[in-house]
Amino acid sequence: LPEGMEVSKASLPARLPSSLPMEDSKQTRSFVDQILINQYCGEFFLHALSQEKREVQYEIEYLLQGHSTDKRNLEETIGEIFLIRQGLNLIHILSDTGKREEAKALAAVITGAVGLAPLLEVMACFIMVVWAMGEAVMDIRSLLSGGKVPLWKNTEDWKLGLEGLLSMGKEKRCPDSGQEGKGFSYETYLKLLLLVLPSAQKQKRKLDVIQMNLQRKEPEFSLDSCAYQVDIHGKACGRHVFFALPLVENFVNGEQGYLLEALSQKAY
Repeated sequence: LPEGMEVSKASLPARLPSSLPMEDSKQTRSFVDQILINQYCGEFFLHALSQEKREVQYEIEYLLQGHSTDKRNLEETIGEIFLIRQGLNLIHILSDTGKREEAKALAAVITGAVGLAPLLEVMACFIMVVWAMGEAVMDIRSLLSGGKVPLWKNTEDWKLGLEGLLSMGKEKRCPDSGQEGKGFSYETYLKLLLLVLPSAQKQKRKLDVIQMNLQRKEPEFSLDSCAYQVDIHGKACGRHVFFALPLVENFVNGEQGYLLEALSQKAY
């Protein structure tokens, strides 16, 4: 984590809508609907970098992981982003001739010193995997500092050289990663992860977060005691104002009033 960033120690309430018996929705949402739902989550739910503070801080991380503590939800979310970045970073290294040669040169020094020259290729692959991991750590630091990291990097976007990787391992600390000005933010990576989350899980956990936020102002509010659909069929009888005049009444066969009927439906 960046210096000065503290992890929330909050725990979620025990009784939430997702813990109650609930039938999964059979509705299938389009890809556009999913993007709009994720945009709603980013607009109204908090995450690790949100400026607003609530008792439960990592709401979008909870949507992704579903654990009872902020800390565990953040840990596993960062772990998923780390794996994504490590895989994409490794692909970049394998596609970059210069970086592959650097890895082979370091592997030759290591294997030559211990008499394991036949294992040159194996050692080079190991170095590239660790290098991709080190770059992923830099990416996470940048994201949690409010920076941006492109999904697919080019040479200019790369932060960590092999010397920096060796220094990181020796000193057991991550160097300053800075804040990238292009690419995806931490929130955008969260939305990408939400796209692959099963809709039923996301729907239930959204209800949990909505209930928690409403209970901050209405402690007794509970979604399981709310009506979710109301149909209203109303009838009323009104009296004609103009037709009630004696002169006009003879022309409308003495009709005294008229019937009004209205149908309405509200669901939430």
